Amino acid sequence: MSRPVARAGRALAVPVLAAAMLGLSTSAQAMSAAAPPATTAAASDGGAQAPAEVAPRTTLSVIEHQVMCVTCKIPLPEAQSEQADRERALIKRLIGQGRTEAQIKRTLVAEYGPAVLSLPSSQGFGLAVYLVPPMVALAALVLLMFALPRWRRRGRRDEGAWGAGRHATLSPSEAARLDSDLARFEP
Repeated sequence: MSRPVARAGRALAVPVLAAAMLGLSTSAQAMSAAAPPATTAAASDGGAQAPAEVAPRTTLSVIEHQVMCVTCKIPLPEAQSEQADRERALIKRLIGQGRTEAQIKRTLVAEYGPAVLSLPSSQGFGLAVYLVPPMVALAALVLLMFALPRWRRRGRRDEGAWGAGRHATLSPSEAARLDSDLARFEP
């Protein structure tokens, strides 16, 4: 394999790999935020039903960082208003009832509307928030992958026109004037 082909292969591999990793991590985060943990009931040997697997209990601070104050339009941990206090009280009451994180968020959306969530949904138009940035980054990397070699070739071509050959075209009178001007500025 020739050197330019090998360089192009390496140059292509790095941006594609980086974009793929960025896209996968963003997609995984979006999907994990959307899917609530599943609970199942398992039967024991004696034929009696075992209690349902308990979903991990959540805390006020976990929910607070995912929720906005609907009147202040800022994250709930920073909000200091009566509405923020009412939202915190509702969250504490729901946690006390043993609700899961997903159930609490659904209750908050039903009570205050979708503006209460700090992250957009991972369905419908809200999905664009998770998909567009990695796609733009990938497009920029692909554009650079094709433009950078062209810029480098153009730079080498221009360097030949403006490089060492340029000094040889000075006439003797221009060279003398340049030397006199440079001599004036030297100490």
